[in-house]
Amino acid sequence: MLEAADAERTSVPSDDRPTSIHVRHWASWLALFLVVAAVAFPALRHDFRDNPPVGDQIAHTFLALSIAYDSHTLNFDRRDSQRFAALGWPGASTPRALFFQRYSDGWAASKPYAYPLFLAPFVAALGPAPGIAAGNVALLLLLIGGSAFLASRRHDPVTAALLVGAFYLASLISAYAYPVHTELFVALVALMAYGGAYMYRCTGRLWWALFAIATMGIGVAEKAAFAPLFAPLAVVLLLDRRRDLRAVALLLGAGAVTLAVALTPYFVYSDGATVMPYTGERYQVSVKENARPPWDGGVEGVDYALTDYDESGAIRNVVSGRVADRLESTIYYFVGRHTGVLVTIPLALLLLVATLFTLRRADRWVVAALAGVVAYIAFYIVAFPTNYYGGGQSVGSRYFVQAAPAFFALALFAPLSARLLRGLSAAAILLALGLTHQHLFQQDRAFVEFNRTNSLQRLLPFEANLDYADYYIR
Repeated sequence: MLEAADAERTSVPSDDRPTSIHVRHWASWLALFLVVAAVAFPALRHDFRDNPPVGDQIAHTFLALSIAYDSHTLNFDRRDSQRFAALGWPGASTPRALFFQRYSDGWAASKPYAYPLFLAPFVAALGPAPGIAAGNVALLLLLIGGSAFLASRRHDPVTAALLVGAFYLASLISAYAYPVHTELFVALVALMAYGGAYMYRCTGRLWWALFAIATMGIGVAEKAAFAPLFAPLAVVLLLDRRRDLRAVALLLGAGAVTLAVALTPYFVYSDGATVMPYTGERYQVSVKENARPPWDGGVEGVDYALTDYDESGAIRNVVSGRVADRLESTIYYFVGRHTGVLVTIPLALLLLVATLFTLRRADRWVVAALAGVVAYIAFYIVAFPTNYYGGGQSVGSRYFVQAAPAFFALALFAPLSARLLRGLSAAAILLALGLTHQHLFQQDRAFVEFNRTNSLQRLLPFEANLDYADYYIR
């Protein structure tokens, strides 16, 4: 199957001159580069403080500042609050809605830390606003560059460039380069895991398998919902080396070590109470103006309070709630007016459907990759039927954006022809322009005007059963 794909990628029509093909290939990469530059430069110049501090942006910013300066740790003290206040972020003079926990040496973060850890060197080198912008753009470029590398392994440059451009730029993914949100970082982890598995399938080299498994360990520590996304491919990677016990041991060790290392800070900063960021005794700064955290003299019950949310809520949701919500949300997940995959990343939905039609020709890699993405979707529909997309401050479905590169890699695993992929990419570009042009051409406003729709988008079903449905009513 891969041999046929490689033949398609390298074949030269007899009536076409090699020179013209060479020019066309370079022109494809140049066109992609120019479009990427047109999207990236405005994001690089964006100041996150120009938009209101909604969602988890305060938590990520506060922790990035804490890591970048002073103690370079995940704990919080008065200096962190002073640096945050010095940002002059309108509406965020204090770190309202910040999550934290108590431990033996004081107070520490109680949110996933990997994204702020990634931002911290940029912040330390460039300052808060330029550093966060640079970090976000770096993530976007890594996503696009990594996907282009993978696509070029399978397809000719014209197909690869069109596929990458349609997936990442004719979608709402690039809008996530503007807010201080974790989506692009988590998406990069998904790309590295699925991409590493794909490269192992192509080359058979053990180090690609080790790279994939190690990344999966980091990903599960950062986002527990990635466990069903990664598990099928991890099993296939292990089974493929089953005759080499040393390789199997190395793979299992790589996953276990990276998972353990990534979880260690949660264990340390909770005094051994938990290894997850959303469990244990967690507090939240009040959303009222001028509320103070405890390291600034805040009073429990007045300025901050114990939160009752933890990940066990997902388990409760599985055995409670209405079946009707899950059936309804299955439709909304794919074609919902504001949160559907169709409006978030049109090409992802087209690729998923196309892959389903190839199942009769699928090998174990395609089946595993498909099982992972289906399990990820099912997890959110079953466990969070009324909030499968990321809450009221989401452009499209941010939870889908986090796993989107897995859907991109799925199209490379699957026996989809270059001609079909070019057609699907062109169709996706037209869909994106028709459904979300108001966000594509004003990405800096997307998180402020996330409920903005156009006449074509309003033909899709409204997500009436969502917890935050009122946020989308204009």
